[in-house]
Amino acid sequence: MAGYARDQGLQIAIIDSEAEEMSPDAVAAAVAKHHPRLVCMVVFGHQPSASTQMMTREEGCAVIRRVTPGTPILILGGHVSALSERTLREEQLISYATARAGDDRRTRQRTARRG
Repeated sequence: MAGYARDQGLQIAIIDSEAEEMSPDAVAAAVAKHHPRLVCMVVFGHQPSASTQMMTREEGCAVIRRVTPGTPILILGGHVSALSERTLREEQLISYATARAGDDRRTRQRTARRG
């Protein structure tokens, strides 16, 4: 997804919270430093049915939303791909949930948007 955004002329920054062993607060602080127009989170977990709840509400998005309240948050991942509209209904902190990323035509067709 980052490569696609870069190919479209956008500036991107990648924060790998797992590799860097960052807390949710540290991730939110790093995000805030970039003043992003959009935050994209890859949501995953070892128990696929719980992946969205694990990363979205409890760990990442709540803190990011508090630190950068006006920034839209897009999530993608296995659970999101299978249930993007349901995920969007259940996760009030996110703005977009997408099943595919990178291909412009498919992304427009398969992205659920709040409101």
